[in-house]
Amino acid sequence: MQLVNFHTHLSTDQQNVISVRSLFVSEASEIETTKYYTMGIHPWYSHANDITEQLEALKELAKKSNVIGIGEIGLDKFRGPSLDIQTSVLIKQLDIAIELQKPVIIHCVKAWDELIQIKKMYSQINLKWAIHGYRGNATQARQLISLGFYLSYGKFILSHRSKEVQSLETTPFDQLFFETDESDTPIHEIYSCASQRLNKSMQEVVQMIYENFRNFYALQ
Repeated sequence: MQLVNFHTHLSTDQQNVISVRSLFVSEASEIETTKYYTMGIHPWYSHANDITEQLEALKELAKKSNVIGIGEIGLDKFRGPSLDIQTSVLIKQLDIAIELQKPVIIHCVKAWDELIQIKKMYSQINLKWAIHGYRGNATQARQLISLGFYLSYGKFILSHRSKEVQSLETTPFDQLFFETDESDTPIHEIYSCASQRLNKSMQEVVQMIYENFRNFYALQ
């Protein structure tokens, strides 16, 4: 069974690894028919002059069968335009995701209350949400989990005493992913570390994440 790298910005051809590459709309020419992608307008760039055109392009590009999710999208209080602008663009992308029946991959920095409020607005809609690169504490993780978020962890679980490790240990197995994002840390290393932290065999972890991947993206 293959390992799943839930979120990466790098183009890779690793043997026995399914990588889901996150692209900007402007990177559409890099889509290959045999690979999986997510695509979205990052909150950092949600004030672009051509944002309307980007949203229109996203809606068309996301109809491709191998563009399996909308993301990364979200909110960031440290970088980008005002939160009002970010929120407006996020909601428009959530509406695209709902129309196309594709899950969303969320980038969130210091805007958890605002994100949770938006999530609750969509609570009656069948839309799957995942936080990529989760780095919050276990208390926050439990709150997000209770609201139905999947949590994806990266290289920071390699640090033995990190808050990410405590959050990982809190996360239910069926709401869990692993990723490399922009890091050159091998995904195998993250899985190996996770198996130790969770007291599970490598095979169990690989199978668990693969099943989550199929369920999250509704893949046959």
